[in-house]
Order: sequence, then C-alpha cells, then structure tokens
Amino acid sequence: MIKRVLGFDSPYSWMKYLRIAVLSFVLFTALLSTILDWHFVELIFFIIIFGPVLFGVTVLIAVLTGGIRSGKRQARSLKESEASGSVEILELDKIRIKVQSLRFFIGMAIAVVVISGTMVSCSAGVSIDGEPLELSIGVYAALIGGIVLLLILLGKYYQLKILYNESFKKEIVEKELNSFLINMEFAPHQALDQSVVKDSHLFTHFDLYSGNDLLTAEYKNRRFTQSDICLHKALKDDDGSSTYSKIFMGRFMIFDYDAISNEPVFVRDNRMADKTGNDIKTELDTFNKIFSIDAADATTAFRILTPQVQEGIVLASEKLNCPMSLAFLNDKIYVAIANGDSFEATSKGDATLTEQRERIKVEIQAVADMVETLYLK
Repeated sequence: MIKRVLGFDSPYSWMKYLRIAVLSFVLFTALLSTILDWHFVELIFFIIIFGPVLFGVTVLIAVLTGGIRSGKRQARSLKESEASGSVEILELDKIRIKVQSLRFFIGMAIAVVVISGTMVSCSAGVSIDGEPLELSIGVYAALIGGIVLLLILLGKYYQLKILYNESFKKEIVEKELNSFLINMEFAPHQALDQSVVKDSHLFTHFDLYSGNDLLTAEYKNRRFTQSDICLHKALKDDDGSSTYSKIFMGRFMIFDYDAISNEPVFVRDNRMADKTGNDIKTELDTFNKIFSIDAADATTAFRILTPQVQEGIVLASEKLNCPMSLAFLNDKIYVAIANGDSFEATSKGDATLTEQRERIKVEIQAVADMVETLYLK
C-alpha cells in the first residue's frame, strides 16, 4: 500500500520521485511548524513566502531525477524503432514521445497554476504589521501565463493523441491481425449491435452501450466476430436523478457452433456481476470453483458441457487470466471476456513502443487461443 501511495505502481517511472519529494516537503513543513510552535497564520505566511521556492526546488530535483531515467527509456525506444526498418513505426514512435512529453509539460503547467493560484487566494486578508500582504507581479504573471500555456498544451495534446491512436490501430494492431487471420474485416470505430449482446442473455440488464474495434475474420477455417464493448447500468439516487455504474468492459466474441442440444446452456464466471446459476456441479473441481452453470437441468447442461468442453473452458480462462462467461444457444457460442479495452494505444505512462507492441501481440494471441480452445468440438 505504501509503495502504491508513493507512486511505485504508477505507469510513469518518475512519479515515485515526485511523490516522495512532495511528501518530504509536507513532513518538513509540519515538523518545522511543530518545533517553532507556529500559529495557523504564521504557517500560512511561511507557505506563501517560502513554500513555493522550497517546494519548487524539491519537485525540480525529483522531476529531473525521474525525467532522466524516463528519457533514457525513450531514447532506447527510438533506437529500437529505427532498427525495425519501418518508416511508419519510427514516425509513430516520435508521435508517441511527443504525446508523453506534452503530458509531462501539462502537469508542470498545472503545478504552476495551482501554486500561484494558491498564493493569490491565501494572500487575501493576510496582513503583516497591519499592512496587507502584497504579492509580486511575478506571481500574477505566473498564474495568467500558466493558464494560457495550459490551454495551448491541452489543445496540442488531444490533437496528437488522436493521431497517435489512429496510427497505432493501423500500423500495429491491423498489421498484427493480418499476419495470421484471413478474410479479415477490422473497423476500429464500429462495434457489435447491442441487440446481439442482448440476444446472448449473458447480461440481465444494461442501460448504456458503447463499443469499438469490430473484427470479423477466419482462423484455421473458423469464422468469428468480436468487438470491445462497455455496459453501464442506471442507478436511481434518492433525489430521483440517475447515475451510471459500469457492469462490464471487455471483449465480446461470437462463434458459429453446431450444438448437440437446442436447449440454451450458460456458463457464468463467479467473478462477474450478473452471476446466476442452478448450482449444477461437474466432476471437475477447478471448473466448479470458477463457474456456475445455468441450464434447464443437469442432463441438458452435460449434453454440451462434456468433460472435454469443461477442460477447454478452464484452459481458456487460465490463459486469459480474467473473468469470462459463455452462452451456448441458437447454434452459437457467445463469449464475454472482462479484459478491459484491448487493442488500444497507451499514451499514459512512459512505456516504450516496443513494450506496447509486445502487449498487443499478447492480446492478439489471446484471440487465436480463444478460437482454438473454445471452438469446441
């Protein structure tokens, strides 16, 4: 927990240095206030006059330390992209680094605005020997300049982020998919119709539906369709207004399946929100720990869920390492995998492009594994 609070789990390698610096400044101020027995007004005065300088120096040291380490990673990433021999990959990596650099400078601009704004707010009503405290023109210039700079940086950041996301899908995701799929159609801005998701009966109810990365393709003569989807359910507040709670975010896949029985059978992961089941137990303990079976009766369930099928589902679950539910009905297998929004570029953090490409390869391999292990015979 301490490591998480201090930023050791942050996607930004320099964040731990920054948080440790901020914590050190707070502890130093608190200790100094205790030793000198300051009153509240004296503490505020110290923060206004000396705080920005001490805090700024502390943060600067932390940012430089972490920034140098992050910069070395980005330099290594550019060398790896150059070594790939692809002009498109190299250009994509340059855009990624620009996006990450802009995020860094946006953070610095926010810090300037917050510090200078706090000084202006705290100085109101503060007096020294009966005279009102007057801040230097530099404080007001920092506040106004910081706001203007922040707006400019945000505009450029979102422009480049959209470009990077679009290029990432085209140069990384689509090319990796094409390397092993045939008759592929990939539409990053489209998704399965929500009626298809409702037809699966894997989710009892949802009020908001969205999705992307619609993919239809063949792998080893098996045709499948999938897209990422996100489902929200409306919650009524006491005042009658509605808030929305996310109930699922992940991959939704559909396979054609020549079922032995026309009776629907559902395999629901016990970790997912819409968990139901008839408490039908199998002879496979591993299966029983993870899944609940929803069917008219045990006989109906085991016509489809043979021992080989159960083992295939458990194997797929172990490979994916995330909640997964299935529905066998209408000569199809519907699979809901709660693995978040896959195939996406990562603009947060300072992960290199090579690291992101490897992550996408793992996610795409999961598609192939799913076809092999879940296209049950």
